[in-house]
Amino acid sequence: MRVASWAIGSSFAALTGILITPSILGMDAFLLSALVVQAFGAVAIGRFTSLPMTYVGGLTVGALAAIAAKYLTRPPLTGLPNVIPFLVLIVVMLVTPTRKLPAGMGRFAGARARKPWLPLRAQVGAGLAGACLLVAIPQLVDTRLPVYTSALTLVILFLSLSLLTRVSGQISLAHAAFAGVGAAAFSHLAAPVVGGGEFGGLGEEIGGGVPWLVALVAAGLITAAVGALLALPAMRLSGVYLALATFGFSQLMDNVVFQTWLMYGGQASLAGLRAPRPDFGPIDPDNATTWYYVVLAVVALSAVALVALRRARLGRFLRAMADSPTALTTMGLGLNVTRLLVFSASAFFAGIAGALFAMQIGRVNYISFPAVNSLLYLAVLTVTGAFFGFVTSAFLAAFLLAVMPSYLTSVTFEVQSMLFGAVAVFAALVTDRGAGRGIAATRLRAWLRTVAATSDERRRRSPIRERGLDAAAAARERAVVEV
Repeated sequence: MRVASWAIGSSFAALTGILITPSILGMDAFLLSALVVQAFGAVAIGRFTSLPMTYVGGLTVGALAAIAAKYLTRPPLTGLPNVIPFLVLIVVMLVTPTRKLPAGMGRFAGARARKPWLPLRAQVGAGLAGACLLVAIPQLVDTRLPVYTSALTLVILFLSLSLLTRVSGQISLAHAAFAGVGAAAFSHLAAPVVGGGEFGGLGEEIGGGVPWLVALVAAGLITAAVGALLALPAMRLSGVYLALATFGFSQLMDNVVFQTWLMYGGQASLAGLRAPRPDFGPIDPDNATTWYYVVLAVVALSAVALVALRRARLGRFLRAMADSPTALTTMGLGLNVTRLLVFSASAFFAGIAGALFAMQIGRVNYISFPAVNSLLYLAVLTVTGAFFGFVTSAFLAAFLLAVMPSYLTSVTFEVQSMLFGAVAVFAALVTDRGAGRGIAATRLRAWLRTVAATSDERRRRSPIRERGLDAAAAARERAVVEV
């Protein structure tokens, strides 16, 4: 049945590409792939079950998008037609009772506890060796130091995403939006910039004065408030539904909110907002080595805080929620409050990562944090998290995403993407988020259990075994008669 459903669905998807490519999209693989996500808006109107209602939903979504494209011609509303399918999806899922949503869409399970690969002493030694390597990187990488600094900013982002997905079992495809909110908030607090006259002008400094550390923490708190807002649909959605809702939120931020005066000021300010680095008096923050150590210190503090949070009482609640939300409820704990806390905490550190990234590149604008990056973040973290622990997987994911491409300059982007896809498929087959319960491993164990059960059944039905049992029963009867 699965093979048949995949064959039918893939055939109709191919037919869609044949019909729509010549007239609308052209041969653009990314836009054609995005159609699949946008189609969920129509599918939601059909309650994921009714084909006629899905057809009506497709007409409705298409008509709304066309009307919006005709009448919403002023920024920042020009990007709203691209978001309409996601808005329809979110509204329908929020108003649809949970019992009417189809079952079996999958709840993202957190990473289960597993025995470490190394003993405690070896883990401590490996941690110290890794810390020494991070401190020595400026003396080892020479001109590639900015690349490593950018990777460090991504470490905080991956740690925050890991807390939400691998620990609490929630799915977030909005972390690129969280990073964008943190970068914009920090820039407005530390050195606000407005468009200066001509299109793409650098703008004028109109304020500032907020201390660097205060602005950084405030940016995280503002992003945490946005994360709490996103936690509202998470209180009643899970699995694929939550992933679609968070991705729709990220699309809304990318296409509409980021272009408003609250964030990056729209298309009239492509130069974007300036994110100043801290001024430490005699220490020059514009020096690449100095700035690397500043970012490393923030990463270390964030990692310690997140590890402590993961091991604290709240961390145990999060793991329990990933394992069995029903069991957590029966113990008298509030699932909604727990989800609100984990979304806020994850968004807080994602906002700090966005602010550091903005300081690293100097200026950021409304195209610096595309929504599709959220998909990439989750994919990379899923691959690394399949084999490594909480902190190690975040560092490795940042290395794969930011550092490795700078060394593979002779390998084309297409080949790099193909290699990453192959690794992702391999990780999905051999393991399940680090628990050793992947598709291939599960099927192998099931086959071995089947073989063992069949062997036991054959032994039980063996004529020789039956004759032996009959002889033993006869001997017992004779013994009873003699007694």
